[in-house]
Amino acid sequence: MKKFTLIFFLFTGLAGLVSCSSNDDGPETTFEQLVITEAGLPASFNLGELYEIPITYELPDGCTQFFTLNVGSPTQNIREVVAIGSRTDSGGCTQAVSEGTETLIFQVLFNQTYTFRFWQGDDANGNPQFLEVEVPVVE
Repeated sequence: MKKFTLIFFLFTGLAGLVSCSSNDDGPETTFEQLVITEAGLPASFNLGELYEIPITYELPDGCTQFFTLNVGSPTQNIREVVAIGSRTDSGGCTQAVSEGTETLIFQVLFNQTYTFRFWQGDDANGNPQFLEVEVPVVE
């Protein structure tokens, strides 16, 4: 029985390695940060409320499409928002820059001013630049 189990796991592992071959000649997909140009935040938040915040971003070419919004929380009241795009270069991409809008769903959990930092690209030294907006919480 032990021999059968060992052979089964060896065969399964070998089949897994062969089936995951990376000899794919199709177009490669990469992920990149998209510049956020605008965020429709309210003047204030109400504690416990849920908000739909429109986020406008730039698509740098015709091969890039929106993938997701990534929201980080370095502290309790700071939110860093980055739009992520997926780029599949299948040839013939237009170089036209276009805009898109997605909605960020945000729930106010803490009774303190929130600071939102929306990624807008990197400066000449490679340091990230942010559109920073503070929104107070009222009860």
